[in-house]
Amino acid sequence: MFKRAAVFLVLLALCLPVGASAAGGTIVFSEVTRHLPSGPDGEPMSRPTTGGLFAFRNGHIKQLTNNPADGEPSSSTDGSQIVFVRKGDVWAIRAGGSGLRQLTTGAELDSHPRVAPNGRYALFERRTLHRRDHDLYTVDLQGNAVRALAATSAEEREATFSPDGRQIVYARKNEGGKNAIWSIRPSGDEPRPLTHTSQANDFAPHFLGKTIVFSRGAKRRASDSTAGIYSMDRRGRHLRELVARGRWVHLEDVNARTRKVLFSRAGGLWVKPIEGRARRVVDFRRRTSTTGVFSPDGRRIAAVEWTPYGESLLTLDAGSGRRIHTVTVALNLEGSEQPSMLGQVFIWQPTPQRR
Repeated sequence: MFKRAAVFLVLLALCLPVGASAAGGTIVFSEVTRHLPSGPDGEPMSRPTTGGLFAFRNGHIKQLTNNPADGEPSSSTDGSQIVFVRKGDVWAIRAGGSGLRQLTTGAELDSHPRVAPNGRYALFERRTLHRRDHDLYTVDLQGNAVRALAATSAEEREATFSPDGRQIVYARKNEGGKNAIWSIRPSGDEPRPLTHTSQANDFAPHFLGKTIVFSRGAKRRASDSTAGIYSMDRRGRHLRELVARGRWVHLEDVNARTRKVLFSRAGGLWVKPIEGRARRVVDFRRRTSTTGVFSPDGRRIAAVEWTPYGESLLTLDAGSGRRIHTVTVALNLEGSEQPSMLGQVFIWQPTPQRR
């Protein structure tokens, strides 16, 4: 009885909206729920699992797919297409939920897809069942012409496109076991390192216009890990420190319109202009972990807050940190009848452009 009352109070507190709009686009996320029905004698039966991809816009949630294995969504630049992962393969769907199609097949494990700026193909990571290291591959959005982009004996991960689509940067493991930031053409030509360090990991590269922003330090999200955030130009020149190395500093997102960087540090989210001082937007004190993304216009942030009862996906004002809306609450409290869990990757998709 006490647990059910606690769950009710948590839902009541978290689900009171302050506003009702995902300004400038749609928040797409994945969620899985395990149901616990009772049999004729009142004993629990096996738990069926439901879930899929969901879209939050204008205060309403729409389910886009109904497979609980769906996750890691990513959007095209114009907001018209979403690519995601289902059971180790890459799939695509239109923004409204129609046109579902499978892009990759096979025994390999594909993950973290990204749509090219021209909207014609997707870039993704691939590894085999017998090899832990990832390589980079591409596939067109009709599911044809899968080809290797960067597939070497080293590991290649965390790839992202430049805004014009002419350059891809990614993290590649060097001979010393550390990651460096590399660059490659979409054709697979001219792979070359942009950073050169044997003392720390460089990872999580993002393009901010013609500037590349990335993390340097410990990759693991643990309370004793430290990292900083750096910037450089597209050729790896003019390296400078944006955020000093600190406990659990991790680059989360960038926004080209506002020229700002979003990063997490010790349980809070911080915003920093490329030229200016960092400011803490929100402090989630319940647990030293959080993730966040900017809205397309950079005025809001979508973030996950962890609590003893589960996870909440929230929208926040990027300036004041004021809570705008609670998008969804995933409760995993022991004994709850329908425990649920949010996916680790979510996006703020631009509003599809009319043609």
